[in-house]
Amino acid sequence: MRRVETLIKKMKKHWILIWLVAVLLIAATLVTYGAYTGLRSVKRVVTTKRTEGKFFSSNCMRSSVVDKKINVQEFEFTVCNYEQNDSMACNSADVTYTLTADVMVLYDGEYYTMSELETKLGASNSTYVAIKASLDARTYSIAKSEDDVSGPSAEPLVWKLLTQAYGYHQEFTGQSLAGAVSSTDMFKVQFDAQDLELPTPSFFIRVKAESSEMGTLECRLYAVKPTSEASGWQGAFVENVTGSDSYDFYNYVISGNGVGTVLIAWDATKLELSPFFFSAVSGNAVSSVSDYNITGWKQVTLTVNSETKNRYELQIYKAQAGLTYVGGNSPANFIICTFTSTQ
Repeated sequence: MRRVETLIKKMKKHWILIWLVAVLLIAATLVTYGAYTGLRSVKRVVTTKRTEGKFFSSNCMRSSVVDKKINVQEFEFTVCNYEQNDSMACNSADVTYTLTADVMVLYDGEYYTMSELETKLGASNSTYVAIKASLDARTYSIAKSEDDVSGPSAEPLVWKLLTQAYGYHQEFTGQSLAGAVSSTDMFKVQFDAQDLELPTPSFFIRVKAESSEMGTLECRLYAVKPTSEASGWQGAFVENVTGSDSYDFYNYVISGNGVGTVLIAWDATKLELSPFFFSAVSGNAVSSVSDYNITGWKQVTLTVNSETKNRYELQIYKAQAGLTYVGGNSPANFIICTFTSTQ
């Protein structure tokens, strides 16, 4: 008891010092929060979470090459130092990489660059000559549209041509992403207008980001004539939410076709949606959160256009850690996703 009384006396004696320390701690917390929220509108976001890890990602490129269909003449893609679904999980160190772009053609079931196809068939081969003539009648190009440090360029984009004069190849060497913050570089690919008049691709543009520290990301982009599929968007859980398993968090995918808005409404007493989905870094066109017409529910509106993006991934967390989310408490009962077409 005497120890407690002695401690109290000491605290009274030094109460001004204790008060100053408390104020400084609160101020530091507010400055940290302000630094984060103040930078949400730019591509580089200060993170207050742990940043240890090896992260290298893109909105279209993957560690194993994938194909991506484009229905517009110009497509923008990213190179990032964080997980696509969590911008706070970023690299602690700088990432350096080289971005290359090559025109490719599908021949006899295999993909070839033009130099590879020439080696295989020969420059005088009639098939090669016909493919090359078709390619030379088109124009493809690539440009860097935004840097993680300097942001969007104030000057007109410098387009690099993927033509015979450059070996149907271009590259951006010495690229870097700053560590300890969520960093994004952005590039644009421009297709020839002829591609959008055909139902099947004639040529592909392979984009590849190669880093000695992080490995390789790549994707084959191709543009074709937009289809007249019926409009419609829907949301669904990746996990089996009708079974007996309950998870700490869930993956929710919103996908579809058409132009319009998707209303996402959820029971905020049961579910928490990942803040990244609403952040400027995500690139999602999302409205501010507001009250839904059910007590305790919230809503946002996502503007969608399948010609530029036809799939969104959203992480959902349990708002009540002690609740088992099965049966009548299935998370599917606590979220609504409805589409309204504007076409």
